[in-house]
Amino acid sequence: MNQQGEEKLLQNSGKIMWIVFLSGLVSALNTGTLYIAYLDLAEHFHSDLSTTQWLTIMYSLTSAMITPVAGYFSKRYSLRKALLTALIIMIVASACCTLAVNMQMLIGCRAIQGIAGGLMMPLSLAIIYQWIPKEKQGRFLSISLMGMSMGPAIGPTLSGLFLATVGWQAIFLCNVPITLADLYLVYRIIPKENGCKDDLLDYKSILTVFCGTMFILLSFYQAGKTGWQRPTLWLGLILGCVLLYVFVRGQLKAQEKALLDFRIFRNQKFTVSVILSAILYANITLGAFLLPVFLESAMGMEPLPAGMVLFFPALCMALATPVAGRVYEKLSARTQLIGGLNVMILGNVLVTTFKQDTALWMIVMFLCVRYIGAAFANVPSLDYGLGALPKNKASEGTAMNNWIKSMAISMSLSIFTAIYALEERQHIAELLRQGIVQSAAVAQTAVIVNSHLFWLQAGTLLLGLLLIVATTEKKKA
Repeated sequence: MNQQGEEKLLQNSGKIMWIVFLSGLVSALNTGTLYIAYLDLAEHFHSDLSTTQWLTIMYSLTSAMITPVAGYFSKRYSLRKALLTALIIMIVASACCTLAVNMQMLIGCRAIQGIAGGLMMPLSLAIIYQWIPKEKQGRFLSISLMGMSMGPAIGPTLSGLFLATVGWQAIFLCNVPITLADLYLVYRIIPKENGCKDDLLDYKSILTVFCGTMFILLSFYQAGKTGWQRPTLWLGLILGCVLLYVFVRGQLKAQEKALLDFRIFRNQKFTVSVILSAILYANITLGAFLLPVFLESAMGMEPLPAGMVLFFPALCMALATPVAGRVYEKLSARTQLIGGLNVMILGNVLVTTFKQDTALWMIVMFLCVRYIGAAFANVPSLDYGLGALPKNKASEGTAMNNWIKSMAISMSLSIFTAIYALEERQHIAELLRQGIVQSAAVAQTAVIVNSHLFWLQAGTLLLGLLLIVATTEKKKA
């Protein structure tokens, strides 16, 4: 970029904050609004719940498949063109969702939304690390994470409100005005650049990483529902791993012409950052999955009141994120990560104490502790690695981080779903043998399994904490 373009960006830094905030918000709303809408959508389209859940599965699948090549499209066509294209696709796909006449069509539109979302997040984060001065990157990153945190905060509440008033279409239409505003800002603020179109599009590598990601994630999704006994499931998992191995090996040989430069993993800070952010986001997503189940199954709450209970902790995380960004300007990554992870571990341990008669104010307070810890750990977990890369590797670094993070989230959800189903069957059967009625057995089981799984999450966070202590220096990073 020329000097005039850089000066323009610095003069419009406030508007760039809006770009990264709105991109994060749109991405989060695409999943946050569906958490309590499954039953209504299944009833409207005369579908079963397992089919309806593919609205989220398909979005996550296509998002994870496209993310690895986001950096390539940024280099080939320029970051501005790639991000504008992703925003336009999101607007069109969201509008098409409202026109769906059956569940299959709606799932197809969600797949297209996932493609747009898989491009939007790494490209919007690349803006920060490509054009924002290093001393301000943490603050801008916290604004993006704040937008992403707003999805779980307002998504379930908005969804319940829409379903009770204007109808299910508003769930998919609500992000269109936000995306249009983001589109306008990107068009006006991000300078034009020339892409590098000398290299031919590597269709073979793109197809390989698409199929490898798809086979692995589909195998884990099916394992979460049916268990690990099916041979076809293992065949898909092995095939996916082989395809990704072929892809990685090919990219290492291609070097400068690679879709993804895996040599950036030679940077220890980036490698540690990727592992840690994957652990953190898997924990945040698992909480959003497990907590509604606990509130509805153990405490007998309806979806809308359950969403309201989860609103305040998620809002607390959203509001704490920019504060974490400010604090990060004064602390080292090591110090803030250790503090944030310790608070998050404490929050998970507190959640394991939830019972059927636990007061709602106590549930909200304990969840706020967990989410505040997540907010303070999130900012340095990303910036620690992405900030250590050269500017020309920003798009690839953010794409790589988002790809691995998406894989970790999807796989952890599948594993925890399988564990939940297994423990649920065992505990319910045992309680029924003891003469406890079905409804009480289900409620007691939800308490027991919720405690076990949050202990397991605390363990994964402890591993992340040990990784940080072992690999980072005590001085300012």
